[in-house]
Amino acid sequence: RNSRKILCATALCCLRTMLLRHVLHTMALPLRVRGARPSLTRWATLARPNVLLAGVRPLSSGAGATLSRLLDRELKLEREEEERNGGAVTPELMELRDIVTQHMGISEEAGSNLVTLKMDFDSAAGPEKVKVFFNVQEYTNEEDLIDEPVPEEEDSAGNIYPFEVRVARGGRVMRFYCQANAQQFTVENVVVSKGDDIDADFDEKDAYQYQGPSFDDLEPDLQTAFIEFLNERYVDDTLACFIASYADYKEQQNYLQWLQDAEEFVKG
Repeated sequence: RNSRKILCATALCCLRTMLLRHVLHTMALPLRVRGARPSLTRWATLARPNVLLAGVRPLSSGAGATLSRLLDRELKLEREEEERNGGAVTPELMELRDIVTQHMGISEEAGSNLVTLKMDFDSAAGPEKVKVFFNVQEYTNEEDLIDEPVPEEEDSAGNIYPFEVRVARGGRVMRFYCQANAQQFTVENVVVSKGDDIDADFDEKDAYQYQGPSFDDLEPDLQTAFIEFLNERYVDDTLACFIASYADYKEQQNYLQWLQDAEEFVKG
């Protein structure tokens, strides 16, 4: 009888051990559903990334061909219009350029918006270096600055182009911030900076320098004297007309080149 009690106690102990192991094993696998065999598909999904969600796209459709065709169409239309107008450079622009280049040299690069004119000038106070530069894509339309529409019988001056004139002499640079349209130029303000490097980045160097008063706030005779100072250095209404005309021409050439570069890239 004692032997039978010992065997029963041993069996009960083994049963408890088996139940405890089962409980611990079940707690260690929280993703499994009790009483159910885990899905092989589910385990495979957890083991590797979903290839369809990894950003792999099918082969290109006809989008590239459509874009290339439209770019080519736009380029042809622009060139045809240029031919109808007698070429990229109009006779008026050629005449203005001939006048300006009698005194100043023009510097520019294909695809660049920057146009620079430079010259050496002998003033009564000593030799000077003069620089004029502008961005062909930086402009505002004159009609946008007027509240009332311009009557059809009145000619609009078109776009207004900001430009800067620098005159360097004796360790100082006088900078004129101006605006030009197809008829004339105006001065916004005048700044005098130290230094003799006419190509220096004064906007960064003298960011907190006094920028001078608004030009319109100066006495009329003082405004006239400043304008005559610029006129003496060939910064006049003729130069303003050239800036407006040349900016329009240059931007159009940059646009044609952009169309061609974009088409070549899409074609590959």
